[in-house]
Amino acid sequence: MRALGDPVRLEIVRLLADGKLRSTGQVAEHVGLPSSTCSYHLKQLLAAGVNECRAEGAACRAFSGQPLPTWTPPRTRGVSARRG
Repeated sequence: MRALGDPVRLEIVRLLADGKLRSTGQVAEHVGLPSSTCSYHLKQLLAAGVNECRAEGAACRAFSGQPLPTWTPPRTRGVSARRG
């Protein structure tokens, strides 16, 4: 799940979790990034198998048919939450 380590990609996965088809431009508008940057993140997610892409003419629409992971890492005993 390294692909989900980036906050932008995690936001994209949350957006696509409803399974609706969206263009790169629609996803880019939602996350507030240029389409080219969003396209890069979508390709990273595609390579990791997190999302899918459906060709529609010259465009590719992204979607995810997978639910978001619900696993939460366990608390680590003896690790201080304070950093510095």
